[in-house]
Amino acid sequence: MGIIKRKDKGRSDGRVCEIGGEVERVKNAKVCALKKAASKNLMYPFDIKGKLLMRKLIRLFLAGLILVSIFVLNSCVSNSSFSQDELKFVNPYLKSDTVIYKSSQGITDTIIFASYIVDTVRVRNLSQGYYNENTLRVRYKLTNNSFHKLLQQSLNNEPIDFISFSKVKNSHSTKEIYFLGLLFNKDFIEDLIKTNTSEEVIFKGEKAQYTGLNINKGIKSFTFNFLKGVVSFIDDSDGEWIRVN
Repeated sequence: MGIIKRKDKGRSDGRVCEIGGEVERVKNAKVCALKKAASKNLMYPFDIKGKLLMRKLIRLFLAGLILVSIFVLNSCVSNSSFSQDELKFVNPYLKSDTVIYKSSQGITDTIIFASYIVDTVRVRNLSQGYYNENTLRVRYKLTNNSFHKLLQQSLNNEPIDFISFSKVKNSHSTKEIYFLGLLFNKDFIEDLIKTNTSEEVIFKGEKAQYTGLNINKGIKSFTFNFLKGVVSFIDDSDGEWIRVN
């Protein structure tokens, strides 16, 4: 009686060999093993190359996404500098200055003007947008022995804004000048920039947006020199106060 050899699927028995899901006849088990090894070497490189290619594509996609995001942010974020006409207002305040004003009755105010500040507020959020707001400021503080006093002090008794300009490129801008109760707005200041050609300008109360604002005794006007700053002012009794230092 002959011997019947059992042939299991997926298993080499010296005659039958399953390679890559297909069955074929081979001379012996050694040949089957060699064929299986060769089949794996042919298949795996393609798998590895495919994975590497996919990784490269993902990296390229992410890099492109980052570049697009940067482009969008740069297109939304803008910067803007102040004009020479605007900077003229802060020329007297390249450094801090303590100024004494004396009235015809001998009463004095001592005011500390801080050096001007140029700053940039960076806004980066979806609700407000993406932009830079540039600010130009000069602040001042009345000393305790001054006749004029603020009715309400700022937080932590910090200096208050004398000159306050802000600007966002291709968007909004603000301008305010406040001195001893007189507040002048953007319209007045921009008109002044366009029309004034002298070294001095008088800020009159009738042109102010507000008078007597947050001050114990208001003033009617003040004279501003583009080289020296505030050189004099007229109080509500028509008395003149002159810078003495």
